[in-house]
Amino acid sequence: MKKEAGLSNFQYVGCGDNAIVVRYSESQAIRFRAPEVEGRANTKVVLEAPFISPVWKEVQFLGGRINFVPFHRSLNSEIILGKINRKAGEQCIHALMRAAFQNKPPMWFYDYYNYDFKFEQVALLKDSTPVIIDQGGIILEKDAPNEYSERISSEKKGVLTADLEVDLPWDGKWNDDTGKLKIDQLERPPVDILEIAAPQL
Repeated sequence: MKKEAGLSNFQYVGCGDNAIVVRYSESQAIRFRAPEVEGRANTKVVLEAPFISPVWKEVQFLGGRINFVPFHRSLNSEIILGKINRKAGEQCIHALMRAAFQNKPPMWFYDYYNYDFKFEQVALLKDSTPVIIDQGGIILEKDAPNEYSERISSEKKGVLTADLEVDLPWDGKWNDDTGKLKIDQLERPPVDILEIAAPQL
């Protein structure tokens, strides 16, 4: 990172089963993603949608991936700090699940729950618009293993028919008043980072 992008100071943000995230500026971060794991739903694909935080650049490195991504405030942190109540957090996740199923092509936000809601999978934009930040937590619905068909059907029926009232300043949209995607208006990394190639060893 120092040689190729001039980056040498990082703040640890967090990690999951397949990635480590560090922050290198107020609004930018890097996600180091491990190689694809056989049998795991999504440890490789990068998906794009209005409700998914963008990956500005992905670089292959030693079999893994280096993702340059925006840095957002975490829904999980907002709940822990008491800035957002838990019910609003759950409604954010349900709204994202609904948006994923209604997307073309349909997506499945499958990794939102494991004993308890995984609020760390979601972040909030400045106007409190929720976005999915864990690329490994969502897949195309058609790519879901057959054994999950009943679960998908149940979850889809639940979120598509639910009366969602998210108690946030969010207007319920992923586009602004002019029709532009909110995620497209996020601050981007410097041009030299967007032009970075795979490090030469």
